[in-house]
Amino acid sequence: MTFAVSIGLVGLVFQRKRKRKKDSQDSNSNSYTGDGPASVNDDWSNHLPSHIRREQAKEKRRQKKMPLLAMKGVMYDNITMLCPKGTELSKISAKKAKWYVDKGLASYYDSDKHENNEDGTNGNKKHTCIKLHFEPKKRWEKSCYGKADKENVCVSCGSQEHPMRFYIVPYAYRTLFPREYKSHMSHDVVLLCGRCHLKCGQVAQERMRIIEESFNPQGRYQHDERLYKVRSAALALLNWRHKIPEAKIVQLEKVIKDFVEDMGWLEEESIASESIYTEPILQKCIDVEYRTESSDYIPGAQLVVESLQTEEDFSIFIRQWRQSFMDSLHPRYLPQGWDINHPVRSD
Repeated sequence: MTFAVSIGLVGLVFQRKRKRKKDSQDSNSNSYTGDGPASVNDDWSNHLPSHIRREQAKEKRRQKKMPLLAMKGVMYDNITMLCPKGTELSKISAKKAKWYVDKGLASYYDSDKHENNEDGTNGNKKHTCIKLHFEPKKRWEKSCYGKADKENVCVSCGSQEHPMRFYIVPYAYRTLFPREYKSHMSHDVVLLCGRCHLKCGQVAQERMRIIEESFNPQGRYQHDERLYKVRSAALALLNWRHKIPEAKIVQLEKVIKDFVEDMGWLEEESIASESIYTEPILQKCIDVEYRTESSDYIPGAQLVVESLQTEEDFSIFIRQWRQSFMDSLHPRYLPQGWDINHPVRSD
């Protein structure tokens, strides 16, 4: 009889536990008032791993910065430049067209009415052509990149949101090139949206790191290990003393005390040795300069460019970057005539 009663009591306890669990689930389901799964629990993000929360915070900061970094106008104006005989030479920007006109080297040209206006307009209509007053020395070949109309869209995904210039050969290298490899060479400057710019930029940064490490570059800074330890100890005591074990605090305070005594700060400010762990003294330790710039330092980008001696070297280097760009993004909206084997040098 006693055994049966015990079994019955156990069963009753389990029934009550199941009922409480069911009531709790029903309560959670009834509290859902949002429009999507993310609003079932308003604090769901607090339970995500810390590395995911950091990435979410980074993405929010990127989204806020993108409108500030994006171009304020269009990249391509597609102004047609004609030779004196009326043959098309290339497409240029409105800024360059205005330069030609202001210098008296060309006039704005309306192919319908053959009118030239100084301000580049014909009534309310913007001119799309200029005609040179001189015969150029060189001409683009047929179906070349220079003659193609270029759309103001991301060359990878076609988006028009937050357009940004992207240098296929990283700007750190391009800016050190001889003039003939960067002047009038818009072929290697394309338009990307913010997301594609970030994706391709990360690939380019990693490739730059690998290339430059092969040159064994000298470190930019020389570190004083003692000063670094003093600074780290002061930071720890100032910000996280309440979380540090007592034995560790003793070690950190000894590092600070030895340094302060060697520097003579106790005599300078008439401070007792037992009062050196105040915020002003710790802040003074934090502000010590523990690193100095090396006189032998040469930037990695400079080492890379200096290794390019011949036109063949530049050609291989630039075309490798073009191939890397194609492999990382697989762009679908490149202008007509864009080619990995396009000339790398301007005449």
